[in-house]
Amino acid sequence: MTLRALLLCVLLPTAALAGVRTPPAAGTPLGLVLGTSGQVTAGDKAISPGSMLTEGQALRLAADATLVFSLITTCKELTISGPGALKLVGGAAVMEGAKVVSSAASPGCVSADRVALSSASQVRSGAVVVRGGTDGRLSPRGGFVTAHDRTLRWDGPLADGRGVVVLVARGEQADDVLLEVETTGASLELPADLPLVPGGEYAWSVEPSGVNPGPQLAGTFRVAEIAVATQLDTLRGRAADAPGWLRVAFFCEVHLLEGAAADAYARALELDKTAAGAQERLRELDLPG
Repeated sequence: MTLRALLLCVLLPTAALAGVRTPPAAGTPLGLVLGTSGQVTAGDKAISPGSMLTEGQALRLAADATLVFSLITTCKELTISGPGALKLVGGAAVMEGAKVVSSAASPGCVSADRVALSSASQVRSGAVVVRGGTDGRLSPRGGFVTAHDRTLRWDGPLADGRGVVVLVARGEQADDVLLEVETTGASLELPADLPLVPGGEYAWSVEPSGVNPGPQLAGTFRVAEIAVATQLDTLRGRAADAPGWLRVAFFCEVHLLEGAAADAYARALELDKTAAGAQERLRELDLPG
C-alpha cells in the first residue's frame, strides 16, 4: 500500500456525545478531580487529584474529607464535603449524606450538557496504522494542535535516528499534500508558514525514507479554533499551582488537546507528588514523550 493510499484509509475521529437527556453509558468519563483532603475512595481505590470520574461511579467521603472536581454535564466545579457518598447517575452527581459546599463555573466547559470528557479510548480512536508488525505511537493521533503548539511526535523504531519522511495532507485528500519532508529523530515542528487553518482537518504519516520497506505510522489531527487556543493560553497563564494545572488539563480533555493535556498533568505532578490520578491519566493517554 502506498503512503497516499494509506492516507485515504485514515478516518477522522468523531467526539463521543453523552447528552444528559440520554443517560451516558456506564464508564463514560464525566469529571476530573482537582483536589482532595481526607479519605475519598471508590471501592478500595483512593481518589486523588487528576483522577477521572465516570458515569455510574460511586465515591465515599470520610467525615473530614473534601472533594473538588469539575463535572462536564453541568459545567460546574463542585466542592463536596463528607461524611457520605456521591454517585454519578445519568450525568448528575447524586449525594447520599455528602453535601455541596460550593459550586462555580468550570473554566473551559463547552456545550457541557452534550459533550463527554475525552477518555483513553476516544483519544485512541484517531486512526493509527502500524505496518510491519512494529510498535509505535503518534501525537496527536485524532486530537488537535494549536497555532502555538505545532509539533508532531512519534516513538518506536521510527524514532531510532533513521531517516524518515513526514507527510501532511489536507483532510482525507491524499493528493492534496501540504508538506513532505525528510528528517531524523522523534518530532517535527511544523513550519510557521505552513497554511494550517483553524478548525481544519489534516492527515499525517511517518515512514522510513528511501526505497526499503519498513514500519509506518499514520494518524490525523485538527487545528484548534482561535478562541480555544486563546482560552488555553489564558488558563495556562493563570495556573500557579497543581489544581490550576488540573483545570488546564480539564479544558484540554474537553477540547481533545491530548498533547497539551499531558503537559498539564505533568506540570500538576511536579507541583503535587500526591496527585496519583494525574500520573494514572498520563499512562492512559499513552503519548510519545
